[in-house]
Amino acid sequence: MMNSSSELTSQNISLFQLESELRELMDFRDSEELTPEERQAVDTQIAAYVAKEITKVDNLRAYMRHCQIMSEGAKAEAELQAKRANSWKNRLDYLKGCCLDAMNLMGKKKLEGRTGYLLAKANGGKQALTIYDATLIPESLIVYRGFMRPEAMAAIPDKIKDREDFIFDREPLTEAIRAALEKPCRLCGASGVSPCAHDGGEIRCEECHGTGRAIVPGARLEIRGQHIEVK
Repeated sequence: MMNSSSELTSQNISLFQLESELRELMDFRDSEELTPEERQAVDTQIAAYVAKEITKVDNLRAYMRHCQIMSEGAKAEAELQAKRANSWKNRLDYLKGCCLDAMNLMGKKKLEGRTGYLLAKANGGKQALTIYDATLIPESLIVYRGFMRPEAMAAIPDKIKDREDFIFDREPLTEAIRAALEKPCRLCGASGVSPCAHDGGEIRCEECHGTGRAIVPGARLEIRGQHIEVK
């Protein structure tokens, strides 16, 4: 009975030692300070260890189960932390929106405190382009699917265009439209004021409706949004 117990204890110690060896090798392999040569040496040791101990299923299985449990636990924790981060961001965005509304009502771009300030800034990047009626877009700013230019389309007789098997999609050229909308108004020269104004009075330009930019029928650039910066 004593011999059997002694053998069992010896076996447990052996398994523990083997698992510790594998754990140390795996921990060492994860070190970011390893050189490629050192990592290759560790990989060689691990491969040799597995080849030697593969028949001792319980030892390898125990460590792989440990890896699986730790992976699942870390994934669950990451999902929880992501939810927390999203919750805090939603709070921040909501409060920034409230501050932006209040500052716009006050006509303020900046509010200073003792420890910092709030700044209302226009969003960067391109203004959003809205095509509200593609049929109004001038021919010079569209293309027909199949790479047919408007000049070629104009040269095609109407009796051909009216055929049921003559099908082309009329597509607005968004970048060309954007570039056209960003040009200064041809009438007021980007001032937004009518050149017909007299006696120092300012009358909104009828061509561009006071925007100072060119007009493209059927399309417009949306007003830039704003955001709050916390400094």
